[in-house]
Amino acid sequence: MSRLDEAADFHRRAAAAHHALGDHWHEALALNGLALALAEDDGAQSRQHRAEALRLLSGYDDPRAAELRAQIEQR
Repeated sequence: MSRLDEAADFHRRAAAAHHALGDHWHEALALNGLALALAEDDGAQSRQHRAEALRLLSGYDDPRAAELRAQIEQR
């Protein structure tokens, strides 16, 4: 919908809130969304957010986490 700036802002705020709460799973989801929103305009930041999401997801071994890690790694 060409509203990537709004999406990035939303995901930044969500990642910060989940970080403050110590909720690594939802922080990783928000960072992944942020990485997707930034992918076209800021590849370096996008890669950093994906790397951080992968780091946060490393503590989870359930199938959903494995699938999300695989998706992030494919990008």
